[in-house]
Amino acid sequence: MVRSVYAGPVTERDKPVLLVAPEGFVVERDERAIEAADYRSGASREATLRISWPAGSRAGAMAMLAFCAVWFGFLGFWYTAAFHTGAPTFMFLFPLLHLGAGLAVLYRALVTLLNTTRLSLASGVLVVRSGPVPTRGNVRLEAGRIRQLFVTRQEHRGRRGATTSSFAVEAVLDAGSRQVIVRGLDEASAALYLEAVLEETLGIEPQPVLGEIAR
Repeated sequence: MVRSVYAGPVTERDKPVLLVAPEGFVVERDERAIEAADYRSGASREATLRISWPAGSRAGAMAMLAFCAVWFGFLGFWYTAAFHTGAPTFMFLFPLLHLGAGLAVLYRALVTLLNTTRLSLASGVLVVRSGPVPTRGNVRLEAGRIRQLFVTRQEHRGRRGATTSSFAVEAVLDAGSRQVIVRGLDEASAALYLEAVLEETLGIEPQPVLGEIAR
């Protein structure tokens, strides 16, 4: 079993690659021999892989929570004043958009602060779950359906035109369809690490896929 750092016999373009887990990643890998059903067949090995990592920067989450405290404090002052002055209905409806935006930031802050994503590969099943705060992106997939893994980049444009990127690990399945395995990674190196470890564990030979980022 290996924790935090996994160095496997992964090769890229005939050169050995040392896989070092990104900061915050905890990796456990265990292999066991499987006896062959027929004496004429050699024994094989089955690998169990478990990887966990935090949802994001704890410092960033605390900054978002501080913003939420100020934001909701202002809204509280607004509604208190509106109630005490008998303001028209418009004064109560107008801040609802701001309330929704604040709740969205609060949700993101709680996900970043509290959640841990856990990936497990055991008994031929790949499972990815994030919690304890509910979020989208949970996956349960038969590993035998995966034909290829690759990393993609998603661009996100903010209200003021600023652009940020996140990275996802995707799979090409047996029917030729695509499925996202892990989404929302801040660093390309983390996504490429997950891709390489999964490929090595599943015995997949890396092949280029249209739309993937450069290795």
